[in-house]
Order: sequence, then C-alpha cells, then structure tokens
Amino acid sequence: MPRNSLLNTSLAALMAGMLLAAPGALAEQSPADVVEATFPFDKAVLVEGLRAPHEIRLGVDGKLWVTERIGKRLIRVNPETGDIKPAFEFAIPDVLEGAQTGVMGFAFHPDFGKGTDRIFVVHTYEDSERTDPTRPDASDPYHRLFQKVVALDWDATTETVTGSSDVLTGIPANNDHNSGRIVFGQDGKLYLTVGDQGHNQLVNYTRPIEAQRLPTAEELAAGNHFAYQGKVLRFNEDGSVPGDNPVLGGVQSHIFTLGHRNAQGITVGPDGTLYANEHGPSSDDEINVLVSGGNYGWPNVAGLVDDSHYAYGNWSAASVDPSTLTFNQPEEGFPAAVPVVKESEWAGAADMKQPLATLFTVGANDEINFGYFERPTVGPSSIQYYADDAVPELSGKLLSTAMKHGAIYAIDPAASGDEAKFTKYYLGQNRLRDLEIVDGGKTIFLVTDSAGGVLNAAGEGVSELENPGAILVYTAK
Repeated sequence: MPRNSLLNTSLAALMAGMLLAAPGALAEQSPADVVEATFPFDKAVLVEGLRAPHEIRLGVDGKLWVTERIGKRLIRVNPETGDIKPAFEFAIPDVLEGAQTGVMGFAFHPDFGKGTDRIFVVHTYEDSERTDPTRPDASDPYHRLFQKVVALDWDATTETVTGSSDVLTGIPANNDHNSGRIVFGQDGKLYLTVGDQGHNQLVNYTRPIEAQRLPTAEELAAGNHFAYQGKVLRFNEDGSVPGDNPVLGGVQSHIFTLGHRNAQGITVGPDGTLYANEHGPSSDDEINVLVSGGNYGWPNVAGLVDDSHYAYGNWSAASVDPSTLTFNQPEEGFPAAVPVVKESEWAGAADMKQPLATLFTVGANDEINFGYFERPTVGPSSIQYYADDAVPELSGKLLSTAMKHGAIYAIDPAASGDEAKFTKYYLGQNRLRDLEIVDGGKTIFLVTDSAGGVLNAAGEGVSELENPGAILVYTAK
C-alpha cells in the first residue's frame, strides 16, 4: 500500500492544532528517543509456577492478593515466605487454549478493612441468555462467552468469601483483546477496560471493530452490552449507570470513553487523573489520559494522526466475502476489495483525544522491520503512578510494564518536549504482567506471564522465560 512520505498542508495544520491541545508529556516519540537505564532495585524471587498471574495488589491484611487467569482463582500470598492460601476459586468454563480468557483484574473496595470488605473481580463466563451475534454457530466455543464483574464478600475473621454477587454482566468477551482491568476512581466509581475483541485481525479479521459504535436506548434497556467493545466503562458498585456519565449518541450508558483497542492497564494518579495504556497494532502503543466522553480514535487512528505506516482497512466491509481474502497486517497493505481510510481522512480526527505518549511512533520514511519482535510496540500490560520519593528518579513517573520487552517504561506525565522521554528499565527475560508499589516506594512486586515470547538481553526474541508465572520482589538499593 503506498504511503505518503510527507504530510500534506491540511494534515500538518490538523496535527499542529491537536498537539497544542494535548496535555502533558508527548508530542511524538520513536524508539531512538528512549533512554536506557539500570533499574535501581535488587531482585528476588518470591514464588514461581503460578498459572498465568494477572493482577497483584497488597491487601490491608499484609498479604499479596493475586488473580490467576488460567488458574481461575484469587489467592493470598505471604510476602515474606511465599506461602499461598486460596481466597476464592471461580466456577467458570475451562480456559480455552491460547485464548485471553479467565480471571483477570480485581479491585478492593475503597473501605476494605473498614467495614466494606468487598472485592470486585472481572472474569469470563458462559451466559445462558446471551449469544455473540458475530458467532451464530452454537457449537462455537465463544458463542456464549462474555465477561462480568462480580463482588466477593470477604470475612476477615474466617478468611473466607461468604458470598458472591453479579455486578455487571453481558460484557463482550472473545479469545483476544478482552482487556479486563478494573479500578476505583477517587469519585468512588468503578472503571473497567473492555478491548475490541481482536476483531479485524488474525483469526478474527472478518469481524467488525465496534470501538466507535455506541449502544441504542433499546439495546441498553434490554441489557444488551455488545456495543461496549473497545470502551472504558464507568459504573456504580451495584452495576448501575451513574447519573453523571456522559451522554453519547443521545444515550447515557456505562460508557465513559470510546475508541480503544486493548487497554491492559489503568490507574489513578494522586490528583484523581485516570491513566490507561493500550496496545497498538504494529506501532503506536499508547498511554492516555481518560476524560469523560473522550474518543481515542481506534480503529481510525493508531497513536497520532500522521498517516505513517497505519491506515484503517476494514476487512468486514470488503466488496467480496472477506473469508476468501488472505489477511495482511496494516503496514503490508490491503487487497483492492478492502476499503481503506487514512488517519487524516477520518471525520472525527480533529476531535479525538491525543495520547499522552506513544510506544512508539515512527516516521513515514523510516525503514521498519514489522516482525513481531522488531516492530515498534512493547506489549504494555499494566500501569502505576510512582507517587513516592524513595527512589527520586522515579518520583512522579508513570511506570508501564511491557510483556514483549521484559521492561518497565517510565515517563513523567507532566513533562514536555525533550524532557518527555521514556526511560527503559530492562528487567530480564520475563513477560511483565502487573506491578504493585508498596512500602513508600521502597518495594515493587511484579507478576510475570507463564509463557510467551520476550526479548533477551541481546534484543533477540526468545520463548524461554527466566521466571515463568512468578511473583518477583524488587527492593530499592
């Protein structure tokens, strides 16, 4: 597919206006802009062999609480000894081979340990009343697969879950791009990331991306949440729609923001700002500031509106049966039957929310190898704000873990220009899934994937992991 080597005048003007309006860190970054540094922490291994640990949080009981996506349980781990106690085992369908399904994110109620001992957990399930309209075959294992948020009632005296109740059900799920991170905002509302289901790519390339579609009033009244793909949801503890949620397309729903691909991390800064990181296609992973009603561009835009290496080719709208076509990545071009729209041609480009930072944007003339390990994406998985002073070089920085790169990328969200550069801390041959900052910033706990590809110290792609399914402890030097 031909790419414009230079921005035309109208696109340049559009970008200039958008970047002036963008808050904080970024204009544009490439892999060459990254500063590499040694992580100022010592490493120890607490536990290995967990079954795809997904999220880790320190509880008020002093224990590390961890979800195991494939293990289908919530566990408590002694941070000194590594001893494990199951907290709850979920009765959910078998995790499908190679799929991004199972038990994912969780959040403690803000008053946990103070009288409201509830834990909100996201997991996939089979819904007896709903079906995926893009998978009409009842024998398809994903025909009735959805996500839901449940609330677990915890009894600290007996150290058991005494009850479980559904909070929000019928959230779309698939074998890919489920996202599934959840946090409480400072406003007391729950925020949940929902991915685009991996549509328009790989095995799902004939299925349309719904990240820009908004639900109708009729869908909402019927409890049909299929339009929640590629969104961040905001809801009350009982799953209801807050009265101050944005009205989008004439409808007030659970949707807080739209236009997301696969937001795997979400966190709340000290001032209440919501930050999320998000997977790009073959370039332009993003870190975003989430604002009510914001549209973040996907699938029409990846990163900045720069017409560089990405254009939206909609396979599901092909003039022929798309299943007869061979899938290509965006940078490889599209068959003539597939309609293609450049980023600058999207009608919503001027109003979309720009990313705070990208990992990474590359120039239209840059020679890029788009092989899995060479392409300018890092595989962001979680994000936390380092609000402490224990390690001054991290103070005030966002820390984003990277699966493919085995690294933490740190950036100051308030910086601009040359100061707004990522610092890369390579931590070894592990896919980093989530982190928890404790002890005034002196200790960071990390959980690692059980399997998958990662870069080694020489920058080569390998499949052997140093500490699979582990909890790692990093202590400030």
